Amino acid sequence: MHLSLSEEQQLLKDSVARFVSDNYSIERLRKLRDSNTALDQDRWSELSELGWLGLTFAETDGGFGCDAIDMMVLCEQFGRGLVTEPYLATVVVCGGFLKRSNDAQRATWLPELMAGTQQWAFATAEANSRYTLADVSTVAVKSTAGYTLSGRKISVLNGAAADQLIVSARTSGDRRDPYGVSLFIVPANA
Repeated sequence: MHLSLSEEQQLLKDSVARFVSDNYSIERLRKLRDSNTALDQDRWSELSELGWLGLTFAETDGGFGCDAIDMMVLCEQFGRGLVTEPYLATVVVCGGFLKRSNDAQRATWLPELMAGTQQWAFATAEANSRYTLADVSTVAVKSTAGYTLSGRKISVLNGAAADQLIVSARTSGDRRDPYGVSLFIVPANA
């Protein structure tokens, strides 16, 4: 299959390539590593100002309504420059869930995500799940105040820096049952 970029996609590719070349040197990466800081908030804000945090969200939600190929073009250039900001965890994974949520949730969460004021992480992997998404032993119990989650997640990409987590938990069924797994938005400091 031959993939040809549209004129707009080629402009996006060139723009991202230039930005990465200008802002992501090996020296900068070493400085970030030595400071134990994975996120440069100024750079993250720039990604928002350039519209790249809202690239694939619907225009009705404040995004640009671009498609998966546009995302691929952007991420390819990010990979070339070893961009350290949490684009994959926040925008691609958690943003992918959020853009499929209801109107109220999108209105609540997407503006802050696209503005770069909140980071997100998806907490799903468990110690013995072996990357099987339906193998969930974290449990959500409903009460009059909402839900109480209990369990343990491992290897949460961007978990240490996230403001919000999307957590998978079992609301019904047995541990490996493909049904009965629900997703919860949980403040990271909860």
